[in-house]
Amino acid sequence: MAYPYRYLRVDILSKTTDNTPKPHKLHIELDPEFEPKTFNFGYFTVEVYPFTWNAIQILFNKPIHNIKQLEDWITRWLDIADKNPENELELSGAVHSFTPIERYGEWWYLTADFGSAPNALIEFIELLASQGMSKIIIKGVEAVEV
Repeated sequence: MAYPYRYLRVDILSKTTDNTPKPHKLHIELDPEFEPKTFNFGYFTVEVYPFTWNAIQILFNKPIHNIKQLEDWITRWLDIADKNPENELELSGAVHSFTPIERYGEWWYLTADFGSAPNALIEFIELLASQGMSKIIIKGVEAVEV
């Protein structure tokens, strides 16, 4: 698997009584009250269905034509060397993981854990739009089937 896709940040790291590191992954349920919304930005639309920050699937209607741009973006947001300053909540401000792009019929998609990086999702939508996507769908991994 290519470099940025094999990296995974854990949500919480604690130690056991014998000082062995113990990773933890948080799981958040989808909000059953969330109403799907569509946003039209002129050149592209974004449909938003219920999702959680740590298990988000992003679908788009065209293939990525510049994979290097995408992988450089993922690598920057992973912040593996922990060079970026902590955010206002004293969290890393980094994404936790991305899967490689897969194809599903006429759609391409990937799954992500945006960790503690709220601005990363906005940048990611901008990156997809700059690559010519005209339709982007954001949904939870367990949410609606496209």
